[in-house]
Amino acid sequence: MTIEPLVSVVIPTYNRSSILYNTIKNVLNQTWENMQLIIVDDYSSDDTKITIQSINDSRIKYKRTDRNLGCTGARSLGVKSSKGEFIAFLDDDDDWDKDYLNNQIQVFKENPSLDLVICNYELKNLKGENRTHNMAPFARDFKRMVHRNSGPFFQCCMFKREILNGIEKLLDDSAIPSEDWDFFLNLSLRNPTIGYSPQSAFVWNYSLSSQSANLLSEAKSLNYIINKHKESIIQLCGRIVLSDHFRRIARLYERLNDFQTVNFFYKKAFFSAPWWWKNILYIILLALGSKFGLQIISSGRKLRNNNE
Repeated sequence: MTIEPLVSVVIPTYNRSSILYNTIKNVLNQTWENMQLIIVDDYSSDDTKITIQSINDSRIKYKRTDRNLGCTGARSLGVKSSKGEFIAFLDDDDDWDKDYLNNQIQVFKENPSLDLVICNYELKNLKGENRTHNMAPFARDFKRMVHRNSGPFFQCCMFKREILNGIEKLLDDSAIPSEDWDFFLNLSLRNPTIGYSPQSAFVWNYSLSSQSANLLSEAKSLNYIINKHKESIIQLCGRIVLSDHFRRIARLYERLNDFQTVNFFYKKAFFSAPWWWKNILYIILLALGSKFGLQIISSGRKLRNNNE
């Protein structure tokens, strides 16, 4: 009789007992049964422990921190507490398709040399609309793609245990709430071999309680990550991509109506690649006045999106 490999699933959670039950059941109902579910209670003050104890399943392993570590510290503890040959992550407010673990494992079985398997995922926005994100380009050219775009999430990836050795070196709590991107940038420097599963087996349920819904924190974390990885971004993707990243931060400050900081980051974009037509255009428009220039930029952005 063939013994199927053990998969360790890590769920960090903090004061989310009202939704945690359904997330736990989602994992336990996976068609891949040989797993351990490690739930890291990050010093919650609600009835998280009671919720977990209400589910009678020997595959559950409960860990509670002695202080609030944040999602990076909780994930690190989960990995260090795991025993599986493969490791997967799920947040306490997200869902997998019931075949998620099985689909990922099958790709590993087809190519045992892989370090990581990525699948497509769906983003469900505040309107309840779903948009599929194709991860195939990241599987083809992982290092370059993660420096160019923040693409994969923990929840759409399964890892071979060895590639996560020294997990604390891959996780940076200063990068929260964009810690996924920083993690994959760090991981790319280990040159992992990547597999791809075409199924959209993970749904990211974006809500106002999501970490990334805090636009100011998101903007600050992106600035931190971009400056941290600036040299490798330039080396792998060039200065135009670096300027694209700074314009991305500027767009977040547009939504915050912080026009002084918007100008600051569009200027950073310009000085990163002063020959690039987009940077030149934005600087000229902003010279006409921040509010007026941003109105034109916003109108052009909407027109482009409508034509896509």
